[in-house]
Amino acid sequence: MELSHIVFFLSFFFVGSLLAVEITAREESLVHLPDNFNRDRTIEFYQHIIRANGSTSTLSETPIGGGTPGRFGYAVVFDHKLTQGSDYFSQEVGRVRGAAVVSSLDGSQAHETFTVSLAGRNGALSCAGSFELRQPVTRVPIVGGTGEFYRMEGVYTSQVVHTSGANVIARVQLTIRRD
Repeated sequence: MELSHIVFFLSFFFVGSLLAVEITAREESLVHLPDNFNRDRTIEFYQHIIRANGSTSTLSETPIGGGTPGRFGYAVVFDHKLTQGSDYFSQEVGRVRGAAVVSSLDGSQAHETFTVSLAGRNGALSCAGSFELRQPVTRVPIVGGTGEFYRMEGVYTSQVVHTSGANVIARVQLTIRRD
């Protein structure tokens, strides 16, 4: 697996507390959800992991005493843009902010904690979980939320659709429901 794929997958995991973010309100929501709903809703958008041209959204740190990317203890902190389309300049619909760490001795698993804030929505979704680094599709549980996302649960599913050097674009499906 390429280093860019490993760093992408690591971009979601962190051992520790959930990060909190506030959503910047807009006049009109770009994410269309009814005010009250009980069944599953799926929203699709694109996540941009940029590590070049002064627009770095992923900061990588190795463990104290050195370490190798993709190995036990390797940590990543990130702040990624979410857009309607796969083009970076497509309409921004939110942000994904969090951290990840390789959590298995053989380097095959990582753990991440992150928040998803969606433009025009009052609140954020909290996600946390572990996953296998070498899988083509990553699924992370939604473990709760704030504001209008209070008592939400679901799954944050991502799949790499394009890589260019160290930069990655992933298609994301956010499936949410009230618990």
